[in-house]
Amino acid sequence: MDYISDIHVNAWLDPQGSDHLFSRFASSLLPSDPADILLVGGDLGSHNALTVELLGALSEHYKHIVAVLGNHDVYLVGPDEELYATSTEKVEALKADIAALDCVTLLDKSSVCIDGITIAGTSGWCDFTYRVDWTDEWEMGKSYYDELADLHCISSDFFGFSAKALHSQSFETVACAVRAFAEDQKSALRELSKNADILLTHYPGNRHLVSPKWERDLGTAFFFMNCSDFGLDKKVWVSGHTHDQYDIMHKGTRYLNNAYGYPRENPKVSGIKSFEIQHIVIANFLLYRSAEPTGRR
Repeated sequence: MDYISDIHVNAWLDPQGSDHLFSRFASSLLPSDPADILLVGGDLGSHNALTVELLGALSEHYKHIVAVLGNHDVYLVGPDEELYATSTEKVEALKADIAALDCVTLLDKSSVCIDGITIAGTSGWCDFTYRVDWTDEWEMGKSYYDELADLHCISSDFFGFSAKALHSQSFETVACAVRAFAEDQKSALRELSKNADILLTHYPGNRHLVSPKWERDLGTAFFFMNCSDFGLDKKVWVSGHTHDQYDIMHKGTRYLNNAYGYPRENPKVSGIKSFEIQHIVIANFLLYRSAEPTGRR
């Protein structure tokens, strides 16, 4: 099974680019031997048209593509700011366009079963539970409040406000609404995880995945959600958002991140990576073992 996240296609291709450019870019991401299934952990891009073009180009190489949306997929920026009145309207339009693609499934608090493997997914969101020892949950995010792009690029309706400008709300008000949104996402994923083999989110769900260089950074509160109560075992969890690459086993679950990132980042990242799942169905139990990376790039 193949996986990638955070492609940010609008940072790599011109919105007016030809189909040939999208096809060539998609091909540049492929491993030498693509699997049947591609998992995409959000942040395909900030412009709907580019996101749909990219998924269409990738679908020429995969039987199934399963994706979730990231925070950048919700942004009202560039041409989408003129096309859509709100982030909610933009997301609904994107869902409709993706639904028209034959082999692409977008998960939003939902799951899909492909070849006997159940994939549960949703965007997730930050819940402000990550903190360093001298702060409380408000202080963790307050230092980034004036700079965080989410507050400027996502309209308030997405989190339940009537006013359009999210940044016009106080930090405390925004944090409560964002955390409520995150809890709804987590609650749905917690239930879905009981019968899933693979979890797919944009936001990572385990603080043990925090890179040492960010452990003491106040802004880390905006990049994780706490799913420690899920009771996971023998699962694979694919996520993105942090623009890291890791393959970590923690308490029986394998956590994978293969964020492609922006042109200025991760110069050694070559594109889509692969992992294998071997499973045996006995009675109604799915037992599987996650193998080491196949080496396909």
